[in-house]
Amino acid sequence: MFSKWWHYALAIALGLAVVGSALAGLAAALIYPKLPPLEALTDYKPKQPLRVYSADGALIGEFGEERRAFIAIDKVPQYMKQAIIAAEDERFYAHGGVDTLGVLRAAGSNLLSGGVKEGASTITMQVARNFFLSNEKTLTRKLSEAMLAMKIEHNLSKDKILELYINQIYLGQRAYGFEAAARTYFGKPMKDLSLAEFAMLAGLPKAPSRYNPVVNFPRAKARQQYVLGRMRTLNFIDEATWKAAVAQKLVIRPARQHVDVVASYAAEMCAKPCSRSTVNRSTVPDTRPTPRCCATSSRPPTARCGRAWPTTTSATATAARKSRSACPQARRKSRRPSPRPWKTCRRSTSSILRWSSRRLPS
Repeated sequence: MFSKWWHYALAIALGLAVVGSALAGLAAALIYPKLPPLEALTDYKPKQPLRVYSADGALIGEFGEERRAFIAIDKVPQYMKQAIIAAEDERFYAHGGVDTLGVLRAAGSNLLSGGVKEGASTITMQVARNFFLSNEKTLTRKLSEAMLAMKIEHNLSKDKILELYINQIYLGQRAYGFEAAARTYFGKPMKDLSLAEFAMLAGLPKAPSRYNPVVNFPRAKARQQYVLGRMRTLNFIDEATWKAAVAQKLVIRPARQHVDVVASYAAEMCAKPCSRSTVNRSTVPDTRPTPRCCATSSRPPTARCGRAWPTTTSATATAARKSRSACPQARRKSRRPSPRPWKTCRRSTSSILRWSSRRLPS
């Protein structure tokens, strides 16, 4: 009787496996031809905000809906890569887009817990979802995501996929990508972060609003310690490094402070000529060298002034018209577009602060 019971169980398991394979093959045959092309990935050009700097390199203004800062994969610190892989996809360099072992592990964990406690999305699947799909929880979307992930794996290298993920993923506070998140949460570029700060950022993709260190630091700290523990388990770091990172005190940048020097009036006056430009430089090549000025954009030189950035408020515009000591570009008449919309004043941070404090509208 016992032997027959195992025979029945084995037959049922094999039957389910055959039916599942047939359904998966049918779904792949129907969905794969309808998948979108990969031009958005192979020719990745993210939109970037206009940033205004003082002559000594201090950020005084940023204009745009999204905070972005592109960084090449060879510039990403090793600890940042390892923290992301430990938190999101430990077998990233071993699977082909869909982690079969991860799917089985997540299915077993969810079955034992009686709910959805663990996901099985790989980094490649997250790239596919962020670029081409929505977040709806349907079987069709999940199959499309898996098929798209395998297509991406066949056309792009692992480092390129990781680069797309690092620059595209949303991490809260209007920050897209880990370089922008490093500047948003810690006020410094990624290359200057510590291991503890890397782990804090790596914990954000799972739920940016839930693990936001500005809004809920204790929960973000718990997530950071989980990432550090995963890095220790995978032998990315040793015991002493792990203890030092766990004990490090983190200083989070205030939510409203996204610039190095608060001089919004001066930043708007310097950025105004770019918003008044009548030339769409996103379609007109610009072969002139990039000038050394205080207002620059991290967008390519061929598309520096192609976007209509927000104009100044009525109060600051009135004060600028009455001012006789504003910066050279702000003195231009509003009816005459600037012939050099990318060039602005070259004042230092201290002089901008003195000038801005004198000219702020009452």
